[in-house]
Formats: sequence, structure tokens, C-alpha cells
Amino acid sequence: DLKKYGVYHDKRHIFSSLEPYLNDTMLNNIAVTLDLVLDEGSKEQHFETILNCLETHEHYECNRLR
Repeated sequence: DLKKYGVYHDKRHIFSSLEPYLNDTMLNNIAVTLDLVLDEGSKEQHFETILNCLETHEHYECNRLR
């Protein structure tokens, strides 16, 4: 039910499942689509930054739909 979970819930779930397959280029491309700038850091740090962004969007999207 998209009204219950929202689009960002699905994006976060898909993104999490792709972690083993993501490289720096893919992470940068995903960050650009979310209007994020990834500072210097490891692939794991970049993954966590994007995941945190998706979780934040999910939180506010969920509250907006209530």
C-alpha cells in the first residue's frame, strides 16, 4: 500500500538490497538524483549518507501522507 509506506520506503528497500553491487560511480549517480554531494570518503560512508537521506525523505513523506 503506497499510501501507507510511500515511494521513499520502496526506494530505500531497493537501494539497501543493491549494496553489494554498488560502486563509486553508481553511488555518485544516485547521490546526484537526490541532490546530494558526497564528500571524500569510503564507499561504505557514501552508502550510509545516501541511505540516511532516503530514510529522512521516507520519514517526512510518511508524516505528510497521514
